[in-house]
Amino acid sequence: MPASSNTSRAAGPDGPGAATPTVNTVPLNPGSFATLAEALDYAAEGHTGLNFHDARGRLTEAVPYGELRRRALTTARRLIGLGMQRGERVAVVAETTSTFPEVFFACQYAGLVPVALPVSLNLGGRQAYVDQIRGLLEQARPGVALASEAFKPFLDEAASGIAGVGLHTPESLAGLEPAEATPEPTRPEEIAYLQFTSGSTQAPRGVVIRAEAVMSNLRGIVRHGLGIHAGDRCASWLPFYHDMGMVGLLLGPLASQRSVDYMGTRDFAVRPVQWLRLISRNGGSVAFAPPFGYDLCARRVRDSDVEQLDLSRWRVAGVGAELVRPEPLRRFAERLAPAGFGEHAFRACYGLAEASLAVTFAPAGAGLQIDRADAEAMAAEDIARHPREGGEVRELAVCGEVLPGHEVVIRERDGTPLPQGHIGHVTVRGPSLMSGYYNDESATRKALDPDGWLYTGDLG
Repeated sequence: MPASSNTSRAAGPDGPGAATPTVNTVPLNPGSFATLAEALDYAAEGHTGLNFHDARGRLTEAVPYGELRRRALTTARRLIGLGMQRGERVAVVAETTSTFPEVFFACQYAGLVPVALPVSLNLGGRQAYVDQIRGLLEQARPGVALASEAFKPFLDEAASGIAGVGLHTPESLAGLEPAEATPEPTRPEEIAYLQFTSGSTQAPRGVVIRAEAVMSNLRGIVRHGLGIHAGDRCASWLPFYHDMGMVGLLLGPLASQRSVDYMGTRDFAVRPVQWLRLISRNGGSVAFAPPFGYDLCARRVRDSDVEQLDLSRWRVAGVGAELVRPEPLRRFAERLAPAGFGEHAFRACYGLAEASLAVTFAPAGAGLQIDRADAEAMAAEDIARHPREGGEVRELAVCGEVLPGHEVVIRERDGTPLPQGHIGHVTVRGPSLMSGYYNDESATRKALDPDGWLYTGDLG
């Protein structure tokens, strides 16, 4: 049975200890902080936190935010003890363990810049992965790069020949003597982190996100996008090196003092039903996935699984990170309806790393709202009112309303704004936008115009 709103603990089956509670001991503060360090300082006063589970759904580690803060401050002093200078980069292979949050927030407390490096989901592709990591290290030029023992050989090979990178594991870093200096946290106008783009259509670029930008986005997400309340609990299998996984399901829960249950991305791919079991068992109410994640669940879940699930508290089933096609979501809703899942929970959204994360959210409780576009015009990236008579029609989920303080304009290729109902290029302006691409002025000028508009490269 899921944890009710007044349950103090949510237990992991056969796992050590107990997960952090859903209900907190401090009042909900929905993102009213100037920096991420301030957000963790406040969350640390309560009892909620991060919970990590293995492939069988067993709790392996529960880290209350107070414990995360303690670890982060100690690690910050260890990084300072290495002689790292303010604004220097710290790269971390971002596995779904407590190491990444600890180092990420150590950087926030020490005025350093964390860089999440991807985890290879297929260790058989060794050389391609090593080349990928080498390219990111060459761009970021970190003073320290960190990986677990499992990924350290890949990091060692990738960093070979790159001067000035100190290589560590969590164990070797923990063995260092902390500096006596008091860390000075990242200020609002300073860089909070670098987020590398996926590189699906071009070489990955380091998106520069300042603390004030990500805090603006987090306020918009937890207050207006999700309407987070004191009974919410989150669940995620999304990787920490992706903006939805890091900003949405690590920084978002922390900035609203919510507990969150994690499972590994590779574990989800093998056993997607475990994500549903986590949500069911611990009373999850907020969880996100790209459409393919919902599709995978619908295809893999068995009737016997559905009978044992209770998804009735799942009020926000966020959908984003790729084109939101309605059909896989309808299949998921139909398949999981006997477990208490309602299609009204779906919340389509649009965002990108260059905007910290989110730009728009569908309204609460509206479920899937469908628009129809001319398929031929979309494929040709042509400007057209939809749909053309007799043409093929593509159904698309409406991605909702723009977050407060932000603007979205659909334009022709020459920048001319288009009226409602026309296919065009998405441009965004607002306080959550990146400062630019790291050490890439040419790409920055192409993406950001003098008036502050971001040319996303997406159609809308």
